[in-house]
Amino acid sequence: MKRYPIRGADVLLYYNNELLAGQRNTTVDITADTIDTSSKDNNGWKTALAGLREWSATLDAIELGGNEGKQQTLLMKAVLGGEPIPVKIVVPGKFVLSGYAALTSKNTSGEYSDVSLGSFELKGADAPDIYFVPFIDTMTASGTAITLKLTESNAAIVTGKTLKDCISVTDGTNTVTVSSATLSSGSISVTTSAALTATTKYYATIAGGTLKNGDAVQAYEITEEAVATAA
Repeated sequence: MKRYPIRGADVLLYYNNELLAGQRNTTVDITADTIDTSSKDNNGWKTALAGLREWSATLDAIELGGNEGKQQTLLMKAVLGGEPIPVKIVVPGKFVLSGYAALTSKNTSGEYSDVSLGSFELKGADAPDIYFVPFIDTMTASGTAITLKLTESNAAIVTGKTLKDCISVTDGTNTVTVSSATLSSGSISVTTSAALTATTKYYATIAGGTLKNGDAVQAYEITEEAVATAA
């Protein structure tokens, strides 16, 4: 199966829905406090529960002048103003996190042999909205019907896409003609032009850029397999 490593250069931070120019390194952390539930009858093992959660982000960027540096300057002013700011962090093909954050620090470096770098630290000011990209959870095949259950029940089709043309089905060697494909309640129902052969393994692939969940778009193709059962 083909692998799709996500490039670090494609993980991006947006401020006020505008891409912050000059980005080099972007990190997002989601953590939870630990509540100790250990007692003497745990057979010598510690036990724990996850407590309150929080999120934070750090960003390193080349300091820019001119109009490109406007967003960076506005971020710096947010430190002085003390008001939470709207940010969005996109990890393509995985998830999008958005919410309000407090900009807790801004550092500027000016090394002799390098460009000037700015470092921003943000602390989540409230619970973020997190949208995960849809994946195929399970696949079943029988007769002329293939059902692809998705991991996100609110999955939708990207504007301008025709679902039938974005799904391919093969038996590993031969392509199976797809006559129709519909999306409803987090499941894709595919109809093939000819009956599938029982006990044969089939592969269904959804092309990249087909599905979305909120702001999160399926950036890469996703594939699932199933052995067809008798109709």
